[in-house]
Amino acid sequence: MTRDEELELARHLTENHQHDEAYKIVDKWLKANPNDVRWLTLMVYIMLDTDKIPIAYHLAKRAVELAPKEPGCYLNLGMAANDLWMDKEAMRYYEKGLKCATT
Repeated sequence: MTRDEELELARHLTENHQHDEAYKIVDKWLKANPNDVRWLTLMVYIMLDTDKIPIAYHLAKRAVELAPKEPGCYLNLGMAANDLWMDKEAMRYYEKGLKCATT
């Protein structure tokens, strides 16, 4: 299976809440390239869905550092911050994501 096919499979598994299987695939590719924002973003979703919020928050922060013009990265970081009760910070990230999406 190609890298892109595995990415689609991992997304499908994540959407269907098959997090253990998705995690195995994502983890393999992140070990090969820890700065790949596509895989990093998917890992954030898995961590959010499995209530590993502090991990999701730090991974989402890294994704923003790697792709500062990607609105989805800010949305993920905002969701993680919100789940950690960091309301003001979450709002800042949501606003930054909206700003990126409209420019």
